[in-house]
Amino acid sequence: MSIASDLNGFTHLKHLYFDSHDMRDIFASQTKNLAEAIPGLVTITKFSLNQPYTVARITRRGNKQVASVEVGNGSGMKIGYEDLAFPWTPPAA
Repeated sequence: MSIASDLNGFTHLKHLYFDSHDMRDIFASQTKNLAEAIPGLVTITKFSLNQPYTVARITRRGNKQVASVEVGNGSGMKIGYEDLAFPWTPPAA
């Protein structure tokens, strides 16, 4: 994906959500490329008009190298944080 070089400066980026019409196998290969370029990335969710969304879950070795990319389905929210749209942001002061 062409956005990988633009995003790799975001060292704390863990979750990426985007709209795409790519097929599942293309999504999987693009996800691996993104995961290799962005060392903190844990999940990538592909939004579409229909649920469930396609989600890639990235596992890494201790040196942050990609160990595997598992493509599955999801609803777009992190389990346990359904009532918080952005649970990883610090609370307002």
